[in-house]
Parts: sequence; structure tokens; C-alpha cells
Amino acid sequence: FSVTIVWVMIVTSGLFYLWIKRKKWFYGCILALLVLLGVAYEHRNADIIKSYCGFTGRIAVYKETWSMLRERPLLGIGLGTYEYLIGLNPGIIDKLDGQNWLEMHCEYGQIWWSVGLIGLLLFLIFIISCILKLLKNISPEGILYGTSMIGFLTCCLTLFPMRVAPHSLYGFIVTGK
Repeated sequence: FSVTIVWVMIVTSGLFYLWIKRKKWFYGCILALLVLLGVAYEHRNADIIKSYCGFTGRIAVYKETWSMLRERPLLGIGLGTYEYLIGLNPGIIDKLDGQNWLEMHCEYGQIWWSVGLIGLLLFLIFIISCILKLLKNISPEGILYGTSMIGFLTCCLTLFPMRVAPHSLYGFIVTGK
């Protein structure tokens, strides 16, 4: 699954860069990407798709997570509780075939779990404000920072880079100037 997210990061970062620097190339790449996706859909092979997009137990973990989060969606469950309530819970480990997930493997979901929908919305507002500032003051360095930030935020969809110290430092660097 991590190979797939790397390709998605490359595509989203590249498209963002082209959208800022070369609009005509951006539209051409979008068209080419749509054609490639159409061809891949037409000639899909279930084994190839599973090998690239295998969810490695994420769906079951997300179901368990949502069943607990449903009780407190606005305020969340609390910082640092995911590891104990999901990852070290013997009942949930049994449901997940002996796997204990100490992290959610989705940074946005982990934020929602920890500080609720209110905290997630504040985080998304911060990200949007960073992108808007970048678009107001376009510079060569800013474009590279923005491209890196888009890749980092894409990585946050399926991994937990904000919880790994060196990676969170990269996130801090690409959002600050």
C-alpha cells in the first residue's frame, strides 16, 4: 500500500507544481491521467489492483475506530488514547486477527479521533490558509515548499508522518518560511 501512496504523492505534487508553473502542461497531464485511468479501468486485473491497493487490514481498523468515535465525534476521544483503546485492547486485537494498530494510519482520522471534528476543522483551516498564502505570494522557493507540502499532506492520507519525529520536522519546514 505504501508504494501506491508514493505514486499518488508524486502525481499530486507534480500536478500542483504544473498547476502553478505551467497551466497548459497541467491540463495536458490531467487529460493524460484520465486517459490512463480509463484504460486501466477497462483492462483491470483484480490481482494487480490488490497488490497495489491492498488495504492491509485498514478497513477493519477504521470500522472499530468509527464505532468508538461515534460516541464523541465533535470533541474526540483524547490525545494519546488511540494506542490504548484500539491498539492494546484485547477484544479489538482478536477482531483484527491478532494485529494491534497503535496508530490509525490516516493522520486526518487520527486528528479527528484525538481532538474531534472541531480540531480537525481547525487543522484543515490552517492548511488552507498556508496554501492561500502560497498562492498570494508565488515565488520559486514558495512553489517548491508548496509542492513538498502537497506531497506531505497526501502522505498523511494513509500513513502517520506527523507522529514520526523526522517526518514531522519536514512538515514543519514545508509549511513555514
